[in-house]
Amino acid sequence: MKTFYIKTLGCKVNRYESDGIATELINYGFKKTKTMHDAEICIINTCTVTSKAGMQSRQAIRKITNSNPSSKIIVTGCHAQIEPELIKAIENVDEIIGHNNKFHISDTINKSLPIPNSNRYNDTTFKSFKHLVKGEMTRAYLKIQDGCNSYCSYCIIPYARGKSRSMPENEIITNLKQLYLNGFNEAILTGIHIGAWGLDFTKKSTFSRLLQNIMMEKTIPRIRISSIEPNELTDDIINFAKDNTRLCDHFHIPLQSGDDEILKKMERPYNTKFFKNLIVKINKKLPRVSLGIDVIAGFPGETRDHFEKTYSFIKDLEISYLHVFPYSPRKGTKAYEFSDKVDISEIKSRCSFLRKLSNEKKNEFESKMINKNFKAVIQTKRDKKTNLLKATTSNYLSVLVKGENDLKEKIVDIIPIKWDENNKLYGIVN
Repeated sequence: MKTFYIKTLGCKVNRYESDGIATELINYGFKKTKTMHDAEICIINTCTVTSKAGMQSRQAIRKITNSNPSSKIIVTGCHAQIEPELIKAIENVDEIIGHNNKFHISDTINKSLPIPNSNRYNDTTFKSFKHLVKGEMTRAYLKIQDGCNSYCSYCIIPYARGKSRSMPENEIITNLKQLYLNGFNEAILTGIHIGAWGLDFTKKSTFSRLLQNIMMEKTIPRIRISSIEPNELTDDIINFAKDNTRLCDHFHIPLQSGDDEILKKMERPYNTKFFKNLIVKINKKLPRVSLGIDVIAGFPGETRDHFEKTYSFIKDLEISYLHVFPYSPRKGTKAYEFSDKVDISEIKSRCSFLRKLSNEKKNEFESKMINKNFKAVIQTKRDKKTNLLKATTSNYLSVLVKGENDLKEKIVDIIPIKWDENNKLYGIVN
């Protein structure tokens, strides 16, 4: 039995694709190892969303080639697609596989054939794995869309992933049914630009129509949306979460800046007034909703005044947490050519302020949830420090509870009751 190891960097889409490669290799009779040291084949699925992510991808490759120089090293993912020449400079890399060919990795490894390594991206149809992606998660990811047509001025991902493409609805429904039969109680619908689902079909459809049809099927008990653009989070979708407990009351919404001038330079299709009204509307309809937002600090031309407007704008929003990104110049994007760059030390300072604000928002949100009843999925893996079970609520609270192993993977009633000094939330099974 041949052995393999996969290292995944970046987003949930990468996680899904790594799990897909692993599932197919396992179905061919390969064995997945927990560490890189004993694997005959090492696959690194890279990220390139920021220059730091690209650097971390190269560091991961070097670590694996140094730790296990006798293994076959295969590099795939967005960094392999966008900057293969940087990866070629690393010793002992055997194959660099762009997005066009990553779905062939398991086939070609199994049949001992050379893997096509053309990085020319001309994919026009949605591709998925032949086998159901099982992965190692208690909550399953299902990639229903890939690519992006938006070309925001700072973003390299459309160049890495190509045009928006959607999984057909009947395949999505079939996958959800099969995930449920395999014991999953929650599926996370993920994609690069999930709100664009269905717009590439000859007979166009919409993401809200897909959700409506999913809700009509008695399949998996809980559906979560990974991330959705603010202008695509429609009243229909919000009402689905309000009227149907199967759709989680948790939305992750990219903001990127709280200043209209910077949003315009970023080529984002909304303004701060629209975004604020959306947040107010969601909170009004879903009183326990968890709302996370993305924000970029230090975009070219972002003055101290622009940043303070962003900080004040976010501080006044009723949200639950932030994902903070320092602006990263990516060659090939419009913003890469902008001249009014922000000093790196200033970018770090702004990120620090925003992350502190994120902690305040998280604590404020969780304090409101104490002593309330929730349905939660119990995770397979226990918390390493406490050995308690980890529960994830519909509104994305992570709660530690006492319990036996027979609770794992089940949906149970829990009540959060307290924090500790490390800001961990503890609860009881009701």
